[in-house]
Order: sequence, then C-alpha cells, then structure tokens
Amino acid sequence: MTYRLDRAFGLERRADRVLHQSRIDDAWNFGGKFVNGGYLQGVAAAAVGAVIDPSLDHLAVSTVFSSQVTPGPLDIDVDVARVGRRISSGIARLVQDGETRVSSLVTLGQLPHDLSGVKADLPMPDMPSMADCPDPRQSKESKALGEMADVLDMRFVPGRGFTPGRPTGDEMYVWLRFRDGRPLDTLALIAFSDIAPPLAFALGEFGWAPTLQMQVTTYAKPVGDTVLMRIHGRPYGGTMFGCEEVDLWDSRGTIVARGRQIAMPPQPTRDDHGKTGH
Repeated sequence: MTYRLDRAFGLERRADRVLHQSRIDDAWNFGGKFVNGGYLQGVAAAAVGAVIDPSLDHLAVSTVFSSQVTPGPLDIDVDVARVGRRISSGIARLVQDGETRVSSLVTLGQLPHDLSGVKADLPMPDMPSMADCPDPRQSKESKALGEMADVLDMRFVPGRGFTPGRPTGDEMYVWLRFRDGRPLDTLALIAFSDIAPPLAFALGEFGWAPTLQMQVTTYAKPVGDTVLMRIHGRPYGGTMFGCEEVDLWDSRGTIVARGRQIAMPPQPTRDDHGKTGH
C-alpha cells in the first residue's frame, strides 16, 4: 500500500542531484495559492534523504521561505554538504520558474528508539484522548480545511484548541494522524510541524500569516500513527515579526520533535507573490 503522504513526497530523479515534482498534492494547497510550509519543508527533507541515503532519519531541518511557491511543478536542487559515519547533511533548493523559492538545510542520521535515561525529556501533558475530541469532518468548519480534512485527522482539544469566534489563549493542543493509517516517521513529523492554523487564530486574530523561517528538530523514532501537538507562544502581540513553537509527543508519550517558526502577523490575503506560509 502506498500512503498519500509518500505519493505527495514522490520525486523524479532528473540528474544526479536534481529531482522533480510534477504537481503538489491539493491537500496541502490552500485556495489554489498558498502551499503549506510543512509540506514544502518535508519535500526538501525527502529530496536530501533520497540523494544521500533514504534509510536515514531526518534529525533537523531549517528552512527559509524566500517567495511564494505556487501549486505547479517544481525542481529540487540538492547540494551535499557532508556524508559521514554518524551525521550527513545537504541543502535543498526548491526552484520554480528559474527562481529559488525555498531553501532547506537538512541534517540526517540515526535516531534512538526512545529517550530512556535522558534527563531533558519533556512529559506529555494530560489531555483528553483523541477519541474524546470532535472530528472536524463533522463540524461546519470542515469546509475551511478543504481536501486536507480527508487526508488528515486533526482534532483540537476542546477549550484548548481553535474555536472560531472564541479566542482560547496563547496555546493550542491538537491530535494528529493520517486517515489512511500511515505510521509516523520523521518526514511525517516535519509535515505535521506546520499543519495547524496559526496560533494567532486562537487569539482572535485572523488573516494570512506568512512563514519566513522554520526549523524542526527530531529527538527519537516516533511510535504509532498519532501525535499530540502543542502550539504555544505569544507570537504576534503588535510586533513586526513573531515566534511560534510546537512540541510533538507520540503514542508512548515521548516527545519526538520540536519546531519553531518566525512569521509575520496575520494580514489580509494578498494576490501578489509574497512569502509562503500557513
């Protein structure tokens, strides 16, 4: 069985270090204009892994979004920085119309299966289970998620998530899993890191919130097919730029990844070629 995320991240080799994607999966394409940042970062990570060693875990990805990526085809140029016994790295550049739109530095290696004995482990918060949280496909907001609602089971914790018209504060909790049962791996964690609405929505601030930079670090091989994600910070608060962080725990309650992004505050939707983002 081929899972939808793997088909979405499927790449055609055009040259030794040049890969091509003929189309971007509609589930990560918002309104025909904006491609999700986690998707783009995941494609970049997949490209570096394909060139260096597909069996390695993605330890860290750091991305700069220089300009908007449109739903059309793109090329990924990969520069290999280092191939080592424990750590390898490369830079992926997502190119459209001859312009580099996104650049990602990707670090590869082997993750441990657990964090036993690690003093810095972060306990999983005590939250209602995924089964106790409403399925967005059963709500009136499901139309806003578009095709993503058919691909991703995203359930906000009641009172601790995003409820339109009811600001809930400076953090959100959401359960995530793929509806086709795809198990977790580091590529899934990278894609999940930017999948939820901006935290500003929970503060009652709405609009397009373009991501400028994003980084995801993974800590252990994830287990199962479900993660709990905490989105936190007070990112916008009248400042020119804001910082938003996410923590992800797998089904064991192990923290498996953390992400951070720098974004602009929500603004009205624009029709020009500005930054990509949520």
